[in-house]
Amino acid sequence: MKMHRRRSPISNGATQTVALVLALILMSWPALYNGAAFFFPDTQTYLRGAGTSVYELTGWETDWSDRHSLVREAVENPEDGGGRATDTAEDDPQQLAHPVLLGRSVYYGLLILPFLTLFGSLGGVFVQAGLAVLVIWITLRALGLGQGGHHAIRVLAAAAALAAFTSLPFFVSLLMPDVFTGFAVAMALSALIGWKRLGTFEKVALASIAGFASMFHSSNILILGAMLVLGLAVWLFGRGVQIAGIMVLAIAATTGVVSERIFMRAVEAQLGEPPIRPPFLTARLINEGPALKLLRERCPQIGLEACHFRDRMPQDSDTFLWSLRPAEGVFSVESHAVQRRLAEQDSRLAWETFRAYPIEVIRHSAVASVRQLFMVKADIFNLHPSEVGELPPRYAQELSRSRSAAGKMPMQFFDIGIYVTALMAAGLLLFILVRGRSREHRVAAFLLFGTIFANALITGALSKPHNRYNARLLWVLPLAAGAIIISSKRDPGARYRNEKG
Repeated sequence: MKMHRRRSPISNGATQTVALVLALILMSWPALYNGAAFFFPDTQTYLRGAGTSVYELTGWETDWSDRHSLVREAVENPEDGGGRATDTAEDDPQQLAHPVLLGRSVYYGLLILPFLTLFGSLGGVFVQAGLAVLVIWITLRALGLGQGGHHAIRVLAAAAALAAFTSLPFFVSLLMPDVFTGFAVAMALSALIGWKRLGTFEKVALASIAGFASMFHSSNILILGAMLVLGLAVWLFGRGVQIAGIMVLAIAATTGVVSERIFMRAVEAQLGEPPIRPPFLTARLINEGPALKLLRERCPQIGLEACHFRDRMPQDSDTFLWSLRPAEGVFSVESHAVQRRLAEQDSRLAWETFRAYPIEVIRHSAVASVRQLFMVKADIFNLHPSEVGELPPRYAQELSRSRSAAGKMPMQFFDIGIYVTALMAAGLLLFILVRGRSREHRVAAFLLFGTIFANALITGALSKPHNRYNARLLWVLPLAAGAIIISSKRDPGARYRNEKG
């Protein structure tokens, strides 16, 4: 009589643990190869905001505790037509040297700050890598690859493929909340399609990650909102999504809105005035022409702050917003009072421009969105330290020794891989959308395509086309396409499911 030896649960558990650890390492390989995390010019804003908040609340000072952000400046002289500050009231407690900006989430900085303090820049990378592995785990389960044991092995295989051919490990290795945009899309898709397949822990993790993503960047609120609208449309007309998933998306998007309001109230209570959102629409519409045409024709009668700076226009929108050269930049080089007026008049300038030149505004927005749709390069991973800005000494030293500081990250190869992989995945999803027999799979493809177009519209038309806006989430396409194809082959009956409801 042949005896069947039962596999030890300890051995199985150890195998799963090793697989997940390997997946975590794969997700963070660019940072490990680079010798440090990747920094971006905006990184400092997120971390200094968090460090300053922690210092103000607790007195705990870290490398990122930028108390200089609370230095007071002179108040604006109302008789000074240029809106410059004077030295007549240097200690006025109601004026800040720099206004606090919305859109640079203090919540993201608070997530990674403790790990950066303890372990250096790689500490933040490992946090994001762990979340990436969890997102892959949940997405595979939700899309039908969670049956049976050894799920960690499937996660490892998916992580290896994503690490080799997509942008995911690079954005995991970047100290920016960009990676959470892809997390938001993957979790929203998982909630809408496969909520019932998930266990309690996975459901809590999914909702938490989606909520964090909406707290970490305002564009994620809009993307989750777009997926919510798409999910509602499918549910109303085809019953192809799960109502619990719709509720999760609504809660996640609401969490982002509420957290931003809490931040605004906290800043106002602490500093005496609310934070402001940079005038992205003003910068884009001036750069593209319609707003500049409006200013030239209707200033000064229109009464907009931007009228004072026509001599510096037109400029690229990034130059308008962030350049510190007085002859070129506007927003970042002007006084606190001018910055606030530009921000407060952003929507008014956009509305006045649309009223005056609706066809031009629509045309420029459409062109920007289409451009955004095809921008996929990972072009921010060989920045020179001078492009990143002045970091605290500990991190500046890490960056100076890294491969990226010397421009030695092999990004050309990966740009090709990212493009080809995204194109192949899009082709598979298009085939599934048109010819798929499973309603669930068709809906998943529809939601992903709708989200990619929504992202292009949100980032291209409301801000400015950038490669990273697309590259940060395109990795979701091959992950979802692979899971759908493999789950269909493993369970041939899946293609006939959901045809009746």
